[in-house]
Amino acid sequence: MATDDLDLVAWLFASPALRLGVVGRAAARSASEAVAAVGLKPRSLYVLALLHDHGPMSQQALGDELAVDPSVLVVLLNQLEAEGLASRQRDVSDRRRHIVAITDRGFERLGEGQRAVADAEDKLLVNLDLDQREQLAQLLVHIQPAAEEERGAGAVDRLCETEPADSC
Repeated sequence: MATDDLDLVAWLFASPALRLGVVGRAAARSASEAVAAVGLKPRSLYVLALLHDHGPMSQQALGDELAVDPSVLVVLLNQLEAEGLASRQRDVSDRRRHIVAITDRGFERLGEGQRAVADAEDKLLVNLDLDQREQLAQLLVHIQPAAEEERGAGAVDRLCETEPADSC
């Protein structure tokens, strides 16, 4: 069929890739705003979640997990430390290494961030029932590897795709 025979506007609006782009940008913006409302940035929330799940980590291991340049990580950790959300201490077995840990205040803020993101997600997915939400989550799990392979995105990049570098 020649393109002259197609209703291209209808085709564009029916395109899953374009719809995912629109919804993805809206979801990222909504989540970023929700996280900002509790005084965090998406990267900060991710760091706190990693420290919660993995426990204290070396600064290098944390940077590797985040796939960020060490200089970016230092700025991020400086901000978290200044707010009392994370702490860095020298490793007693290797004084060249820093061990990063989440603080009690960091646990509290992480919980606030988690609730804020869940609320934003509920608003975005208001028209889906629980089964549809689970189905959407599973479909996205299947799509994500191909999207990441195409973009070559690291963990933080995936969180911050719609944010300017200094705001994420």
